[in-house]
Formats: sequence, structure tokens, C-alpha cells
Amino acid sequence: MKEWKTDIVNRITAAAEDQKIISLHRVAVDAGYKHIGSQDCRDIMNDVLKKLPDYKPVQLITERQAANPATAALFTTLNFIQNDIEFDDDEDVNITMTDKQFHNAVLEIPNYTDREAFISDLALSSMFYDSFPVPDDGSIDQQLVDELGHIWDIVHMSLKDLRAVTGLSQVAFAERFCVGRRTVENWESRSCPIYIRLMIAEILGILKR
Repeated sequence: MKEWKTDIVNRITAAAEDQKIISLHRVAVDAGYKHIGSQDCRDIMNDVLKKLPDYKPVQLITERQAANPATAALFTTLNFIQNDIEFDDDEDVNITMTDKQFHNAVLEIPNYTDREAFISDLALSSMFYDSFPVPDDGSIDQQLVDELGHIWDIVHMSLKDLRAVTGLSQVAFAERFCVGRRTVENWESRSCPIYIRLMIAEILGILKR
């Protein structure tokens, strides 16, 4: 495999450490590869699936792409989604921290690039002492660790990631949340405020507080 393809495969594999949904297009563009042919995408996909057997390839197509097949290239629509992204109730983490603690944890996330560093630093922070007393042996409360990890994962979900969980098209998603399709399109192609993504995640049952 060509060196640039191997680079993308390695980046996707690394992203799987803390992401349940990985966009080929996003990873490639961030690495400086703006145009990739369909066959090269398939080569990358096959190699990724060998390294990430618990992920599956899914094409997430926007309404604009669906209306114009010429733009619905594999490069812009291929995503790798973890097989257990159903977020079953048995696997969900209920957030028991206070609203103030939750708010402060969310505000801290932009200061970190590493999930484990975020969890370890905040788990030892005095802001959680009232709700999660430190055990006599000095260990970190596992419930707090799980909650911080869950918050990190949800904050790093884009609106497209959240929509993928529902399986809805942009039009159906817009109707469900009483907003315009163009608004959903803008949120996915540009940026969706964190407070909106958190509210949607809570409505969908992904975030439980």
C-alpha cells in the first residue's frame, strides 16, 4: 500500500482509541489529503477493517448529496462506526454529578487533547470531593471515572455523529427537533454549539442525567 494511504489508515486506527464514529473525509482532510479516488477509499477501508474488526463501514449521506449523486463520492460519505454504537441501556452511564460539576467538566474539555489525561486530572480535582469522596486507599472512584469518560465521548460527538445514532436523514432529523433542514445542514458542515449537541444527546437518551 502507498505511504499516504498507510498514513490515513494509521490515523483512523489511532482515532478509534476515543471515537465511536470516524469520518474518512475528516481524517484525510486534516492530514492534508483533499481528494481521494473511490478505489483508494476501498483500499483504505479494507485495511482499516483488518485493524479494527469491531468497526463497520457506513456511508452517511447528506440530503444535498442524495439530491446530487455526483457529489456523493465514497471519500466524502464513508465513516467507520463501532459495532456497539447502539448505546443500549445496560451500557449507558448515568451522570450523577451535580449540574455545576457537569458544567465545569464540560468547560475543561477544550483544555485537553488526551482523554485519559482529562479523566485523571479531573477525577483528582477537589471540585468532585463532595459527590465522590476519595476512598481511604487514595484510589479514584470508578463511577466518577466512567462519568468523566462518558462526558468526554459525548462532547466529542458531532451533530452528524448524533444523527447517525438515530438513523434519520437530515430532513427527518430536522422535523424531529423542529428546526429547518438548512439549519441541520449548517450544523453538520460548519459547527454546532456544544449546548445544542448536549441537549440533543440528552433527548436521545445518550446522555442521562
